[in-house]
Amino acid sequence: MVENNFDLHDCLAELTSDPKAESKILQYIDQQHGPKNKVVMHIEMGELINVILSTEEGDNILACVLTYSEHYHNKIIELTAS
Repeated sequence: MVENNFDLHDCLAELTSDPKAESKILQYIDQQHGPKNKVVMHIEMGELINVILSTEEGDNILACVLTYSEHYHNKIIELTAS
C-alpha cells in the first residue's frame, strides 16, 4: 500500500511525467456533476494522464483532490455520493 500525504502534485508525479496532470485532473473534476461510479472516474482520469490506474491509485487521486480545497472537497462528496 502506498502511503498518501494527500498532496495532489506529489501523487500525480509518482504516476506520470505530464506537467499538466494536476490541472487536467482538477478540470475533469470541475466538469463532472452528480453521483458518478468511482471505477468510471478512475478510467477517465487515467485516460487524461495516459496511465492505467489501479483502484488504489484512483482512490488516492480522489483523496488528494478531496483535501485540495473546500470547493474540491464538496465536488468529491457530490461525485461519490450514492
